[in-house]
Amino acid sequence: MIVAGLIGGFVLRMSQLQSVTVHDFTIAFASIPMVVILAAELVDKISDRFDYINITAKLLYGVSINSKKIKEEQAVRATFISVILAGAVFFMTLYVIANTITLNLASYSPGTLLSAAIIALYVVAPETGDDELLLMLWLAANVATGFQYFTVLGSLGGIL
Repeated sequence: MIVAGLIGGFVLRMSQLQSVTVHDFTIAFASIPMVVILAAELVDKISDRFDYINITAKLLYGVSINSKKIKEEQAVRATFISVILAGAVFFMTLYVIANTITLNLASYSPGTLLSAAIIALYVVAPETGDDELLLMLWLAANVATGFQYFTVLGSLGGIL
């Protein structure tokens, strides 16, 4: 939960510094292909069913993160790996949305960065797998734009 809070703080700080407007975010979020939203929902359901921080701790150290046998530095390492997972989801989503990847994040529009960050935060945040909140937000963005940016598959980053 702390990891999700830290990532959420980073997302809000980034959107504050970039002056992201609701208009930019709505267009960027509505233009995400439906397949990407459904895939994010599926990954979220899987990550909520399997507590990957505990799985990582068990794989690395053979004990649960909540166990008294685990050392503090081991718990930090397992949590750090979950942050790396969130970063991977962010960059994969950014690649699919923008159809390109670059190390210069300034080349992306603020709305695109915020959209990718929200999807990454949604996947990492605990207890979000029960409801399809991301799907509802995507549907609301499409309704707000009159389905002007609606795509089912899109180009998926040049894959299709």
